[in-house]
Amino acid sequence: ILLIIDVNMASKTARRKNSSIEPPLTAAIFTQLVENAAKKSVSKGHGIPSKMGYYPMPKLAMTESKQTIVEYKTGAVYVGDLEAISKEGEGEMTWPDGTNYKGGFKNNMRHGQGRMTFKDGSNYEGEFSINLRHGRGTVKYKNGEVYHGDFFKDKKHGPGSYTWPSGHKFEGTFYKDRQDGYGKMEYPNGDVFQGLYKGGERFGAGVYSYKKDGTEDVGLWVSNKLIKICSQAPSGISMNDFPDFKWSSGYRKSNIWLEEPHLTRNLDDMENALPNLELFPTQFGQISRIPVENAMQHHDSRTLTYDEWEFFTNIYQDKVYPEKQVACINETPTLRDIQSHTLRHSYKHNHLDYPVQNIIDGKRSGFQPKGHLELQSDVLFEAVSDGDVNLVREILEKNLVSSNVMDPDGQTPLIIAAINNFHEVINVLLDSAADVNRTNNEGITALTACYLNYYPASSFKNNLAEEHIQKVIQAKIDAEVAALEKEMAEKETAESEHNEEQVESPIETNPEEAND
Repeated sequence: ILLIIDVNMASKTARRKNSSIEPPLTAAIFTQLVENAAKKSVSKGHGIPSKMGYYPMPKLAMTESKQTIVEYKTGAVYVGDLEAISKEGEGEMTWPDGTNYKGGFKNNMRHGQGRMTFKDGSNYEGEFSINLRHGRGTVKYKNGEVYHGDFFKDKKHGPGSYTWPSGHKFEGTFYKDRQDGYGKMEYPNGDVFQGLYKGGERFGAGVYSYKKDGTEDVGLWVSNKLIKICSQAPSGISMNDFPDFKWSSGYRKSNIWLEEPHLTRNLDDMENALPNLELFPTQFGQISRIPVENAMQHHDSRTLTYDEWEFFTNIYQDKVYPEKQVACINETPTLRDIQSHTLRHSYKHNHLDYPVQNIIDGKRSGFQPKGHLELQSDVLFEAVSDGDVNLVREILEKNLVSSNVMDPDGQTPLIIAAINNFHEVINVLLDSAADVNRTNNEGITALTACYLNYYPASSFKNNLAEEHIQKVIQAKIDAEVAALEKEMAEKETAESEHNEEQVESPIETNPEEAND
């Protein structure tokens, strides 16, 4: 502002000294006025402006190393390279709250290699792009937790590792700040879990290896619970046991495809970021969840959306998949989601240290003896099959085994209790959050099992309306087939007659063409 005032005053003075007739203000005259005003501004102690720096700007000063010092009205200070009025090159920025950045700048933004120290004592060192952590880097939190790996638009995104002061360590793939995909979790006592993650939790095929006794818990996981094991239950139900009912093994089966995310998503639908120190239990005490950064940092301020496609393609672009669709094994929504998530990460199956396909197929070959969670699941199935309500209650009260655990055929404790008419066992299972809508691999729920057992096929009467509809449909099909056969017969007759005419009437040839 001072510089602009000086330019205006110099312009008026020049006009008064030269003549009463004001000359036009040319570019050369204006540049000279600016340079004179700059010199005058420097002599007054206003600082050294940059070239043509007649815009409002912070106070500037020059250091001995020829770096510029910029002091902002907010109290922030920048020391480093400038081009015109833009931070370019190497520099250091300090904010009033103690936050500090030292590293590269481009177009007035943090860019390239740098180190960011926050007011709470945590820091990040690595690559930046347009003011965001973007590339490879390491972040150290004030509580001693450390993440080292890839960042994408300020999110932990891609391959990386995360360690806790307690001795826990995760190594694998991250998706927008959460473990997602195949990874390995190491525990302080030497135990190791290897398996599929989603949203920061176990979600899919995995193996928990116990260092103490060398056993392993194998199956499909949701959080810390086994929901499907690779051992058959003592009893169950199948449509093959009811030949009187019309049923096809492909009934209700559908395909699962590789799905792609929506290109954009409205900010109103975004989940709130979890607190940085939210705790969740493990068998070795509580450890904090991996911090989730502010979701507003990578949205489009004009449309209030963010581009999910960029995050998706950053990890999955150019991945080679053995197949892009598979037949759904079990139509229960949770099992279907697990199978879809497994298909999305199937490009890694050949690079894992354990036979993950065996787990998916319900086979336990290639693993160590059963761990205590699998053994407890086997005991639960046996207790339900025997109707031992006290043992069922005792197992579920320990909260180690899921009341919805399945065997490879999808049989659940509730289905088994229903087909055996064990009312007390059913009540205990329902009190333990057993899912009444969970199906086995043939689509049978506990309620369906009751109908099959107590309402034989002979009790179902034919529906007259359905019989009539079937007759109408069959008549329509017969008419279409007859019309098609008639059309083909007429076509064959016409072609035969045409061939006969060609034989009886040889084609006349021009004598001159024949000589040629």
